[in-house]
Amino acid sequence: MAEIAGTTGRIGKRLTPTARRILFGRDLEQQINDDLPHMCRIDCAHVLMLAEREIIPAASAKRLLKAIQRLVEQHYA
Repeated sequence: MAEIAGTTGRIGKRLTPTARRILFGRDLEQQINDDLPHMCRIDCAHVLMLAEREIIPAASAKRLLKAIQRLVEQHYA
């Protein structure tokens, strides 16, 4: 059984495979494969927003966007 961490209400230990299936309805590997493309698009949007607002330098944004693109091209490996 998972423990609740402190008073945050968050689970403090790794869920069992059965609990993950009940909560998420799919195995972890499938969940990762399904979610990573969306997460990368969101990350790119955040990087662009940070650069447009000059919170991070354009050169840093360019490096981050290239790194995310490499992850996508390598199928997140």
